[in-house]
Amino acid sequence: MHPYTFRPENNFLPASLKDGGTPDTRNTAGSVREIQAYLRAGIDGFFTDDPAAGRTAVDTFRR
Repeated sequence: MHPYTFRPENNFLPASLKDGGTPDTRNTAGSVREIQAYLRAGIDGFFTDDPAAGRTAVDTFRR
């Protein structure tokens, strides 16, 4: 399974991961946490609009 696509703006994050800014506020930390939640669920890979956030999510992921 390869979810498409993780985006780092508040508008695209679940409410529990938004940072309180406007919908278009960039929220890299929330995006990393979202990707890691999907990694814990067992996805095989993913697409993201922010490759640096994706790399951070993978590099800091703990099962």
